[in-house]
Amino acid sequence: MAGDLTVGSVAAGMPRQGVEPPPVVVFIVVALVVAGIVVVATVRVIPEHQRLVVWRLGGAPVVRGPGLVWVLPGIDRWERVWLRVDPLETWSQAFTRDGVLLRLKIIAVVSVIDPARYAARAAEPSASADVAAGVIVEGQVRRYIAERDLTQLTVMIAGGVSPVPDAGDAARRWVLGQWGLAVSVIQIVQADVPLHSLHHWTARAPAAPTASDPGRS
Repeated sequence: MAGDLTVGSVAAGMPRQGVEPPPVVVFIVVALVVAGIVVVATVRVIPEHQRLVVWRLGGAPVVRGPGLVWVLPGIDRWERVWLRVDPLETWSQAFTRDGVLLRLKIIAVVSVIDPARYAARAAEPSASADVAAGVIVEGQVRRYIAERDLTQLTVMIAGGVSPVPDAGDAARRWVLGQWGLAVSVIQIVQADVPLHSLHHWTARAPAAPTASDPGRS
C-alpha cells in the first residue's frame, strides 16, 4: 500500500503533457493567416486624387478607383496615376506685336484627364509628359504675346500675374490629349524686357506731338 502511495505521489507530481488543439482549430488559424496575406497582396486603397491603371495578361488597360481595388499579383500589372500633376514652371521668350522681345516666366496647371493613356505614354522609352506640355504652353503664350503691343502688356511686365486665355487650338489640344493631359490654367508671373530690346522699341516709337506755337492763331 505504501508502494501504491509512493507511485501515486510521483505520478501526481509529474508535469502533464500539453493538450493538442483540435485539427479544426488549426485549420481555421492557418486559413485566417493565409487570408490576411492574400488581402495584403491583392487589395490596394486608392485615394480620391489617384487612379490605378491595371493591365491583365497584357490586355487593354482598365482604370480603377477611388476606393478598394483588387489586383492579382503575377497576372495583373498596375500603376498608380496622380490626377494632380505638379505645376509646370518654364521660362520662354516671345515677341510682342510691335517687335519687343520679352523674357517670360510661365506657370501652368496641368491635370490628367485620361489615366490609362497617361500611364501608357509615360511608360514609353524617352517619353516625357512635361516636355510635351511645356511645348504646348510656350506656343500658346507666344501667340498671346504676339497679338498685343508692349503698351498693352505694361501691367504684366510690371510684375502682375496675367492669365493666358484658352486659344481654342484644337490641334494642340489633340496633342495633349494623346498624353491624357489637359492644361487648365496658364499664368505669366514675370515678364522682363532686355535693355537692348527696350532701346530698340524706344527708337522706333513715334515722337510725341509738340504743342502748337502759342503765337499762331
